Amino acid sequence: MSQLVENLKKNPSILFGIVFLVVCGAIGLLRANQLTELSDLETELNTKLDKISLNAKYSENIEQDTEKLKELVEMINKRLFIVDERSTNIDFFYSFEDKLDVVISEVEQLEKGSVRFLKDGPDELKNYSVINYDITVSGSFHEIVRLLYEIYQIDSIMRVSDFQIDATTDKDSTSSRLSAEIRVAVLAAI
Repeated sequence: MSQLVENLKKNPSILFGIVFLVVCGAIGLLRANQLTELSDLETELNTKLDKISLNAKYSENIEQDTEKLKELVEMINKRLFIVDERSTNIDFFYSFEDKLDVVISEVEQLEKGSVRFLKDGPDELKNYSVINYDITVSGSFHEIVRLLYEIYQIDSIMRVSDFQIDATTDKDSTSSRLSAEIRVAVLAAI
């Protein structure tokens, strides 16, 4: 051991080299944790940079897309029923009697819409509501199908959610008249 000390005294550069290696090793051990943290941070920042690049790429025509979306929303709003205009809404369905050879004996606006469209329902509507109507109609099979087709073709946003058709019980009638119960769901403004 004393010989080692004498060699170190003769060559102080070896001593400085050993001290330097020990200090570098200690610093390396202390910074090892920072290296993994910095590596994770670099990965996260690269991911964010990729997202920003994609957003920049797809946002080139965002003004035109926003304008088109506004136009589509306006088109939808023009086609909505208004909940408070109950008589106008019901008269809308009675107007089919003039166009078709059907007799609409009753149109009833139901008080509560479908549960599925209400708050916390599976298909909750945030900007619109749904009005349900029960329509009782009589006519031939062809006429009732034409009524369904007219409802399908109409400009308002509606769909037939339930349909039941029966033969009429009128014994005096010689023609084949049918009666139908139709439930129509209509998109309406809140």
